[in-house]
Amino acid sequence: MPKKKRSRKRSQYRKSSGRTTQKAKASGGAASAPPPAKQVDFSTEYQYVVGDLRHIAILAAAMFATLIVLALVIQ
Repeated sequence: MPKKKRSRKRSQYRKSSGRTTQKAKASGGAASAPPPAKQVDFSTEYQYVVGDLRHIAILAAAMFATLIVLALVIQ
């Protein structure tokens, strides 16, 4: 059974990526710097998470209380 040949897409991708690295090397090897990161206030961004955690805690406490009451009733 003959060996399968690689598709042209893969070889074209490698050739195109090689060209970009050669251009970067020719321009001095320095890539453009990404823009500075913005300061994010996480307390305002994820305020809904605190509310969700509060709801989960209330439900968990109610379920534990229900289990304790059921355990006392069954005995």
